[in-house]
Parts: sequence; C-alpha cells; structure tokens
Amino acid sequence: MFAALGRRTWHNEHSTVTLAPRRWTPRVPNQAARPTSGNQTQGGATLRGVEPWDKPVSGSDLLKKIVLFFENYVFLPPSAAVVLAVWCLQSWCYELFDFAAIIAVWSPEHECGKGRVLDVAEKIVRRPFRTSNTSAAVLYHVISKGNLTVLVDELDSISDEQRAAICNILKGGYQSNGTAHRMAMRNGGQGEIEFSTFCPKMIATITLDKLDKATRSRTIGIRMQRKPRSQKVAKFRRVDATILQRKCMRWAQDNVEAIKAVPPMDVDECATDRQEDVWEPLVAIARVAGGDWEKRIRFAAQQLATGGSDGASEIVAHQLLSALQSFFSEHGDRADTKTIIAALNESGDFADVNRGRGLNPQYVAKLLKPYGIEPRVHKTTEGTTARGYSRDDCEPAFAAYLSDAPPKNMPGKCNSVTTVENIDHNAVFGNVTEGNGYTSENAVPANKNAGGYGVTVQNPLIEEFA
Repeated sequence: MFAALGRRTWHNEHSTVTLAPRRWTPRVPNQAARPTSGNQTQGGATLRGVEPWDKPVSGSDLLKKIVLFFENYVFLPPSAAVVLAVWCLQSWCYELFDFAAIIAVWSPEHECGKGRVLDVAEKIVRRPFRTSNTSAAVLYHVISKGNLTVLVDELDSISDEQRAAICNILKGGYQSNGTAHRMAMRNGGQGEIEFSTFCPKMIATITLDKLDKATRSRTIGIRMQRKPRSQKVAKFRRVDATILQRKCMRWAQDNVEAIKAVPPMDVDECATDRQEDVWEPLVAIARVAGGDWEKRIRFAAQQLATGGSDGASEIVAHQLLSALQSFFSEHGDRADTKTIIAALNESGDFADVNRGRGLNPQYVAKLLKPYGIEPRVHKTTEGTTARGYSRDDCEPAFAAYLSDAPPKNMPGKCNSVTTVENIDHNAVFGNVTEGNGYTSENAVPANKNAGGYGVTVQNPLIEEFA
C-alpha cells in the first residue's frame, strides 16, 4: 500500500555510477521543510507561508468544511464535493500510498465550471502547481522535486502530440513507482536520468474523448454541467483558505501512523482492479477521518467509478442537441428513438458523423449522455411502448446550452451539500441539505430567491470554512 523507494544509477560505456538522486525522497508531512512567512517559489509551485494548525484537528469536521467550501463556489454534481474534499486532504500525505488518483473534471461544453473547480482546489491542496499550457518535460522536472499537486487546465486545447506526452506522465505517475527517463551528457559521456512522476493530479478538459483509454481508466471523472441561471453560488473573489490548508497540514502530521495502519482493502463499489487502486487511498483517508466519511466515499465510488469512460465530440453533440430542440418544436413533445433518428438523418446534417454511418440509437445516446439526457420507455400514439426522448427530459439542457432563457421545467433539486441518506434519491442534483447535513447558516430560503431554490451564499468571513 505504501510507496517503495528507489535508487538511481548513471550508465555509460565505461562504468555504472550511483548518483545523488534527483528523484525525491518521500517524507512524512511533519518532516517536510515548511516556509514560515511570505511566498517562495520552488520548481514553479507556489509555497505559501503555511504553518500547521496549532491544535489537533478532527478529520470529519475538516472534510465537512472543505465540502462546504467547494459547494459555496461551484455548482457540482452529486458526490463530487465529497470526492474533491477527500482528494484535497490526501494531497497532504499522498506519499504514504502506492497510488494517487487523477481527477478529471470535464464537461460537454465550455463555461461549465471546470476552471472554478481548479481555482477552489488550488486554495486547499499541498503546493499547487497549476498550468494551462505545459509540456511533459516541465511536468516531470517539477514533479520530481516532490511534495506538490499538479493542476492542468485546458488539456483539450493543446496539440495531439503534446497531449499524448502529458498523458504518459499522468498515467505513469498515478503510481508511486512512476518514472520518466531521459538521456543527458555528463562527465563526457551519455547517461540516463530518472525522474519521479508520482503525485496527485487534476485535469480539466472538454469531454474525455481526446484522452487515451489507459489514462481514462486511471481517472475519477467529474462531469460538470452548466449552472442554471436560477442557481446562485458565491463569487470567487479574494478568497483565502489558508486556515483550511493549515488544518489539512496538521491533520496529516498527526495521522501518519493511523494512515500507515490501514490495511489493504477491497473497494467492491469499483468495477475493475485499476479503479480499486485509484479509490483505495481515498477510502483509507475517509476511514481515518472518522464519522460517516468512509460510507460517503464508497457511495461516491459507486456513482463515479465509471465516470472516466464517458465523453464524445462536443461539436456534434451540440449540433444534435439543437436539432433535437427543433424536432420537438415541429413534431410534438415526445417520440421514439427510431422516429427521431429517421427525421434527423433525412435532413442530411448528420450524414458524415459516426465515421460516415450517420446517427444510430447507440451513438445518439452517447452524445446526449453528458448533458444528462438518456432514453426512456414512452407510450406511442398506437398504445405500444418504445424507447425514446421527450422535451421535458431535454428542457434543462436546452435552456442551459441553447438559449439564455430559464428552463421551463427546472429539476426539482439543485446543488449543495448532500447527505448519504438523501443522495441516492436525487434525480439530478442534491438539494440544500437539512437534517444531518452540513448546510450553511446563510442558506437562502427558496421563497426569498425570486422563485428560485435555496442556495448557499458567500459568508464574508472565511471562518465559516475554518
């Protein structure tokens, strides 16, 4: 479960020499050097003047506050805030594990909040290194210095060759023995240099179809959706989460031995062994944190363990969504899939998609799934049943992605902190939590929000999250 250390040797035609390792030596958090004031830069990563909290920290309470911090600023799908909170906490002690998950924040289109997720995570994680236009060489040089968290934005916007090289670093570095090797001249001869690529990583991208299958299998996918206009979140302005960072540092220092004592475990909520590798450290962190967090993270694994396998071309998907809106305007509020496909293929707009095969039920379902639209069984005018789509099911996506008008039929629930007890009843997003949840005292009642929904608004004091 825990990372094994390695040595580095220098090879040339004359001899083999052991070198002072460029690969970092894992250290438990309370042994790590910490700046005491000001900001320093090391390997491109910002080292803020963070000192551990001066009192012991409850892991359960800390995770609650991180969840609240995320949901105060970002419109998130169910279970996402739980995963992000535990992942951020793991960044402070990831070297104690064999694996560190890659969080893939993706959406069917732009302006769905992916960058904001990285903004919020950057305030909490250990030594954030954020970049939106990088290379594999930059990543393995920076990561090899150790003890940092990589945040890569706009991964879809770079060249295919550059993205493929970065993905090699991502998928190799999700495991503690992940390395990259390069040849260099030294002392008159060629030699091999080894770089560690192991650290927690978060990426943001439009869809996942540009990531290779091996990379997707190592990710936890969080599918973002564009925020409805009636849903309000706090403005992300001059946010300081140093208190949360200090508490994360103190919790990691105090719980090194407890984390080491967690035995290897099965994560039956995952469908593959690789996904178990990805989720096991998060389950271990949740178990040590206490409370119901292991139950919460296991439920999240059940919901999100396959989230890295979705994703299709956003251009064709948007075109299909627009065509579907026009179809319902002309042909009524519902239709079976065969009728819809026949009408859309007849228009000729989709003749070249799906490798020239045009639309078929499977391809349509794949394109619409990122928007939260799935086929359902409907009654036909002849009294029989058939799988198809309805305007009501598509209306939230139409409103969010095709017009500036508010949806005609908003989902009954909107996003905020969600309990295990009610999360599996949420058709789309969780409601503002009541009962045993962690709702903010500043939640706005629905009747005060101009017909909207109860939401969490920004508390001017950061202590709400501290």
